[in-house]
Amino acid sequence: MQSVLDDVNENHLTPTQAAKKHGIPRTTLTDKIKGKSQVNARNGRPHILSKEEEESLVFYIKYRVDRGFPISKKAILSLALATHLRRCEEMGMTPKVNRKKGLSQKWWKGFKCRNNLTIRKPSPLDRGRKDAVDEKVVKEFFELYRTRISDNGLTGQAHRVYNVDETGFDLDPQKKNVVTFKKMGAPAASVRKGTRD
Repeated sequence: MQSVLDDVNENHLTPTQAAKKHGIPRTTLTDKIKGKSQVNARNGRPHILSKEEEESLVFYIKYRVDRGFPISKKAILSLALATHLRRCEEMGMTPKVNRKKGLSQKWWKGFKCRNNLTIRKPSPLDRGRKDAVDEKVVKEFFELYRTRISDNGLTGQAHRVYNVDETGFDLDPQKKNVVTFKKMGAPAASVRKGTRD
């Protein structure tokens, strides 16, 4: 829209000429020229959070997911509401949200779609296992594994090697749904205290 206004000013076009040239309604252009509506105004109601606040919240969600501590929908709604109320207080504005009811389901759905989020059950991940996942530790494990296979005469005999662990046992029955990103192939890992080992 700014480029259209620049064209009107630089080439001394009338609103009708500019509207035809750029294919926009003449009344819209006239309102912009007279200052009745903002140049960068969008259709619909303004967002509860500013673009920067929303980006900051998404960054925090990603930060938590990447470190094995995904966040719940309830916590995100609380953070978003607190952010909105703080900004309204700082700017002397009336909040757009009822403090007791909080943000609506409609806001949540829009936020989720805009930022490619989804709700999933986390897969539990022991803190010991999370901390052990680094390239050096993995290489050392496989070197030791090869040595043990060789020492016990099991090289080339995969049918004699068994993996016995507690993977099938649910040691964390109190799993709750968490928010994560749709593009992740697997559910978000949720780090727990203790270890199976």
